[in-house]
Amino acid sequence: MTGNSKKESISQNFRTESEKRSFHLNELASPWKHWEEIIREFREAQKELKENGDINKMKTWINTTLGETWEERGKSADDDSIIGRRERYEADIPDGAVVLTAGVDVQDDRFEIEITGWGRGYESWGIKYDKIFGDLEKEETWDLLENYLDKEFLLCFRKFASDRLHLHRYRRPFHDTMLQMAEKKWSEKQKRIYGVKGMGGPGIPLIHKLSTNNQLKVKVFILGVDSGKEILMTRLNTVDEGPGYCHFPINADRGYNETYIKGLNSEQRVVHIKDGRPVIKWVKKAGGIRNEPLDLRNYSTAAVEILRPDWDVLESKVKAGINYMKDNRQKRPEKRKTGALNRGVQL
Repeated sequence: MTGNSKKESISQNFRTESEKRSFHLNELASPWKHWEEIIREFREAQKELKENGDINKMKTWINTTLGETWEERGKSADDDSIIGRRERYEADIPDGAVVLTAGVDVQDDRFEIEITGWGRGYESWGIKYDKIFGDLEKEETWDLLENYLDKEFLLCFRKFASDRLHLHRYRRPFHDTMLQMAEKKWSEKQKRIYGVKGMGGPGIPLIHKLSTNNQLKVKVFILGVDSGKEILMTRLNTVDEGPGYCHFPINADRGYNETYIKGLNSEQRVVHIKDGRPVIKWVKKAGGIRNEPLDLRNYSTAAVEILRPDWDVLESKVKAGINYMKDNRQKRPEKRKTGALNRGVQL
């Protein structure tokens, strides 16, 4: 052996002094907690969860014993199955859709919009998911929105301005006045564009009531948003095309990418126990996915519920090539009288 045969152990993962290692240890490694006690607490929490639906003990056990973040698991649709079943559209409006509705979410710096097509049995087609950016305190930004909602679409390569209703969400107090002013102007033009306000809680129907309790006395629909989410979850879990089935395009220019799908499915239905009674709540999933797509589809669903279309009549007109909602308002100088909108809510 040579004089330099002394063995040395040198770390191959050289680190600077500024780098620090960190470790995560839970209660399973604690010398002050016996495993028998940990197992007993887990079984008690599991029993409460299974027999009474009470999540509190299990939540505490996950947080304190495992040292992990509690993530509620409830009922929702499956993101991957929805992403995987997207289809390619050959026209703006696929065969079967005879009604268009739009939902608009008013944000601080933009409008988020979804246009949805509807057919018999409330089979639906996502038509376009879009955003309009601008200063919402300026009237021209609202004019951009109005022009966007006036667009015509192609149905089997024919121009088609299908039966429409557009709903806007009141979101920020300082936007309320601008939205009311825009609605008043749209109403004078006989356009069916209305504000909505959501009301959470079980037992409130999707179309709760029509209110004019605001500064300019414009019409605002109060929506039971939890009921809308129940309807949507049922439809998203429908696997056979036909009544209730939700179609989504894979066409890149439509806006229905993975981010949209995850936003549509960003909340889940959970059951909490309050005062010994089960209470259904809708809560956001972990991951911080924004839920505007879910809100927008709720508004579009409410719009078609308000319209209550006569599918037989509309299908026959589309087959005959009749653009039954062609804009001919300029031929009617008199104001539209208050009456029933199709078979739906009085407007």
